[in-house]
Amino acid sequence: MDKFDWNNIHQNCDLNEIRDELWHHSRFFGLRFTYIIKMIEDEYYFESLLLFITLLEHVLSSKTKRLNESFDGLIELSFDGEKKETAQKLKNLRNKMVHRYLFKYYVKFDNCVEFPLSEMSNYEYLLSKLFLPIMSCFSENYHYSTSMTIGEYSVYDLAKQFGINDNDLDKILSVDIEPDMKLNEKEKQKKENEINLMRHLDNTSPVEYWQSIFKGLFKE
Repeated sequence: MDKFDWNNIHQNCDLNEIRDELWHHSRFFGLRFTYIIKMIEDEYYFESLLLFITLLEHVLSSKTKRLNESFDGLIELSFDGEKKETAQKLKNLRNKMVHRYLFKYYVKFDNCVEFPLSEMSNYEYLLSKLFLPIMSCFSENYHYSTSMTIGEYSVYDLAKQFGINDNDLDKILSVDIEPDMKLNEKEKQKKENEINLMRHLDNTSPVEYWQSIFKGLFKE
């Protein structure tokens, strides 16, 4: 299932039932749930996924009456077994989705294709895979889990994808590093170079990257 499939959703869970359950606990939660469903219909998949996980945290906080508890703590208090594992994965995904270096992270299901979190077109698929597990965390009547794992790219991973060899990569990462610098200064500068390169690669295609290199080499 590459696209968000409402028929599959309706065959496997009753959204009205889940909304009503939330509504009976808090009218505000029921309204937020309805609003997120509308956002999915309008194809705001990134925002919908993020808001669903945030809503889950708020619902758990209200149900446990632990308003100052961490998300991890709320999960420990609320779930066991597969649901606990699912909720922890969702929490970790939420944290990565709001990370300032979003381009470093990707998601995999069943150890197959990598879906970079910085690629907005991936979120329809991600939400289609995670919707039922999310509903299971809202309702005791459903028990869907997820095989999702979150990985982190290194600068070497991205460089390899763009065909940058090790020698060229070392030169790029050594920019602005002077021989007389202290070790911690060199490490800091190299880290900054890594982040800047990863951000640049994330914002371009392999063809555009090499075009920019060649333009620099042959500029009059």
